[in-house]
Amino acid sequence: DNVVNVTSSDREDYVINVVEKPNYGWIVLDSWSVNNISSIETFSGSDLRERRVVYVSDRDSSATRDSFSVVACISHHTCTQPQIVDVTLSQRNVQSK
Repeated sequence: DNVVNVTSSDREDYVINVVEKPNYGWIVLDSWSVNNISSIETFSGSDLRERRVVYVSDRDSSATRDSFSVVACISHHTCTQPQIVDVTLSQRNVQSK
């Protein structure tokens, strides 16, 4: 398992850039809507710490695994090497009533 460790000053938050999007879903912030869903390309360390970043699978897909690649950056020119994030999927209908 790969872990990306990022250290930044209290005044400067790091940014995660998605360099390869998932094939069977979307990376979204917690304010997403099923009627207008699209993957975000970047999110902050604060978003991660506050658990605002969510992977949402395509409900029409029968895939059981997905992946995407990210880099963590503390400045425009200082980033980690790309890291693959593996996702294990399980189907669950959270929109039904």
